Amino acid sequence: MIEDLREDIFDNFRLAMVNDTDLEEFEAGLRRAFAEQLTDGLLPNLEHTQEEGTLLQIRVRHKGADDAPRLVETKKVRILEVLPELRKKLESELKSKEIAGPVYYWLASNSRLPTTLRISEATRQETDRQRAEAADAVPMQTRQISANDTANPLALGGVPLEKNTEPYLKVQREHAALVAQMGWGEVLAYTLADFGMYLALCVLCGYYLWHRQRHALTDWPRYVSMLGLIVVAVSLAWLTSIDQARAESIPLTLFAMTAAIAYRHEVALLLSAAVCLIYCVSVGQGLAEFTMLLATMTAAVLLLGRIRSRTKLLYVGVLAGVAAALTSLGVGTLTGANVGSVLVGPVELPVLLVHSLWLGFCAVISGLLMTGLLPFIESLFDVQTDISLLELGDAAHPLLQELVRRAPGTYNHSINVASISEAAADSIGANGLLCRVGAYFHDIGKMLKPGYFVENQGLGGNRHESLMPAMSTLVIIAHVKDGADLARQHGLPQAIIDF
Repeated sequence: MIEDLREDIFDNFRLAMVNDTDLEEFEAGLRRAFAEQLTDGLLPNLEHTQEEGTLLQIRVRHKGADDAPRLVETKKVRILEVLPELRKKLESELKSKEIAGPVYYWLASNSRLPTTLRISEATRQETDRQRAEAADAVPMQTRQISANDTANPLALGGVPLEKNTEPYLKVQREHAALVAQMGWGEVLAYTLADFGMYLALCVLCGYYLWHRQRHALTDWPRYVSMLGLIVVAVSLAWLTSIDQARAESIPLTLFAMTAAIAYRHEVALLLSAAVCLIYCVSVGQGLAEFTMLLATMTAAVLLLGRIRSRTKLLYVGVLAGVAAALTSLGVGTLTGANVGSVLVGPVELPVLLVHSLWLGFCAVISGLLMTGLLPFIESLFDVQTDISLLELGDAAHPLLQELVRRAPGTYNHSINVASISEAAADSIGANGLLCRVGAYFHDIGKMLKPGYFVENQGLGGNRHESLMPAMSTLVIIAHVKDGADLARQHGLPQAIIDF
């Protein structure tokens, strides 16, 4: 069907061109239809970008001609934009549609229109030279802004810049200009300096942990948990710093509290300083911001201590918030930053005061969040706070209740051992509560064969007298393994199982 249609079109076209006069008229019509293209030229696509010049007009000069270039609209030379207008011209200049139609479709469907416009290399070089001369001819405009200029500041210190505002766009342009001026050597130097600082922090922390708390490195799960905690803390701090609220102190303070719970206080202080430094360097914060954040984290670590109640974490958050606010006021006063005022509701307050109160409020939020996260942290790092130990030491614990029923003598013995061990541990600075709770469970394995242990034997005599010595030894030793199995079945932490 399609082939028959094509043959009909070709036959009509051939009949219209049988005479020589028809051929002459056809050639003349084509010249009239392509008059503009013969003068202005054709090209498939523009060979320059918007940065190199306008995309609406181009300058056209005939090759070898000495006349000045002419401005031509790009829509008159781009082939895709020329084709619709060309069809109308063909139908107008040729004597019939039987001729114009096949000619247009032949040109459009087979990309028959030639490319007659090209940008020569000499033209490109001349354009680049003229652009550089024009840029050099513009004098550099500079304006010095004093740090104490409150009448016309570039931006208020301590107040986050809103996107798409004039101060924000100015800072973006300044940064882009600075990066553009840096050579590859300077970029490489900055990169190596950052990498060297991070490497030095890792070596410092690793050396300290190896000599002070080696199991944090040798215990693979704890080591992975520590690295994951650092990555999460820095990532969350970076994400929260992007927003205008600037709540980066919340994840950093949570990290400090978590490190204080999972490790010793001196280790927590070291890790907090390292994480705070990594964050400040990564996002480009200065010494003032580093001091305020580190003061908040340090206060949280030093105030944490032993957690015997869930309100302790709230108190720690409040006191750390007070320390953070006071530090922010002091640092802001010394550095002269955060000048000016900001409208908070109907009240106009100093920016420094608002920033300090917000930093303190973030510390309080950290204490509230840590209250809910505490059970997960204990499980992740396999540590026991005083809260969890007090819960384990409750006399209503199923294992202790079973021990009372099956082996009351062993239970009384465990109570006595717990009192003695707690007093001894407290006297040498150890965790007396851990020793007391561990002593409660240290003999739970005896409940499986209570009659073979002296504290549970009544007037019936000693059962070991009827056993061979080897069997008697096995019965006594087995209570350790039985106790560990019972502890694991009831989900006791490893620190208690070790007793």
